[in-house]
Amino acid sequence: MNHTIYTDTEKNAIRFSNFKKLETECSFNGLGIKYVASGEEIYYANDKKYKVNAGEYIIGNEFTRSIVRIDHAQMVQGLCIDISSEIISEVAEFHDVNGSELKEFLLSDQFFVNRYNVKNTSLGYSLNEINQKIKTGTFTNDLQKK
Repeated sequence: MNHTIYTDTEKNAIRFSNFKKLETECSFNGLGIKYVASGEEIYYANDKKYKVNAGEYIIGNEFTRSIVRIDHAQMVQGLCIDISSEIISEVAEFHDVNGSELKEFLLSDQFFVNRYNVKNTSLGYSLNEINQKIKTGTFTNDLQKK
């Protein structure tokens, strides 16, 4: 199951997935975040293998070529978040004196995919919180209030 939780006209999106077996091309739109809530997903991104376990995530961009493979007896839950290039550009320019350099790095072919643990980053804390809200059904209500 792959369920779209949120999408807008600017190509921002949040998707929740739940699979035992899957092998497919996996795109990163804008700046894409792939979070594994439970189980393990294997990504082959830009000719490198990333084994992403529960509590970890990877980040890539539109230049990232990727295949995801899931093969487990238990359901593997994941969360995919795409942040549009426009929003990344606005945030980079607002927060950084060299915003254009940061934007060009994040959104160019120079950006490299990497794996992170939710325990070591503030983004990881937010991913975990979003995932919990989706699982309890409270995330939709948060979006409707804004």
